[in-house]
Amino acid sequence: MKMTLQVVIEDEDHHTPPMVKEVFSLERRSENFCPETLGLSLDEAKDVLAEIQTTLVTTQAARFLEQHSFCPDCRMPYPKNGAHQITFRTLFGTIKLTSQRFYTCSCAQAKARRQGQKQISVSPLANLLPERTAPEFTHLQTKWAAIMSYGCTANLLEEIRINLSHEPAWDRPGVDRYWASCDGS
Repeated sequence: MKMTLQVVIEDEDHHTPPMVKEVFSLERRSENFCPETLGLSLDEAKDVLAEIQTTLVTTQAARFLEQHSFCPDCRMPYPKNGAHQITFRTLFGTIKLTSQRFYTCSCAQAKARRQGQKQISVSPLANLLPERTAPEFTHLQTKWAAIMSYGCTANLLEEIRINLSHEPAWDRPGVDRYWASCDGS
């Protein structure tokens, strides 16, 4: 049996055809059916969620850049000034995003000069994501760092990078080994 998961992204305006991307493919042989091959393993589930997250975030970032590639006042497109990579950290993995830089138009430069600023180029995505970390990921890091050492927090977050259940982390199998390693035992 072969299973393929696809993400279909449709724009709100419905003028462009939907984007379809295969994010995961899995093959299971019926003769190897056993409890270990029933459903997804934790690693497979992490891969699925990481691919879905990557597809969603990169598409959202691309749409954001499209919407912010022109001056909101005069509606003139900004000339491109190169691109750079931004690393965005989420609970589902680290994502590399292409962040386009633009030269500002003459009306934006005049406005900046009137306000005593010198803004010749702008990077809308870099301005949107100054922390480069999803708030949910920062929240968990902070919450867990408040109750255990940084090393234990880092190990725990790496192990359960994707929370597939709603049970507290300390109730999950295997997590007790982190507590044991954190108190010096």
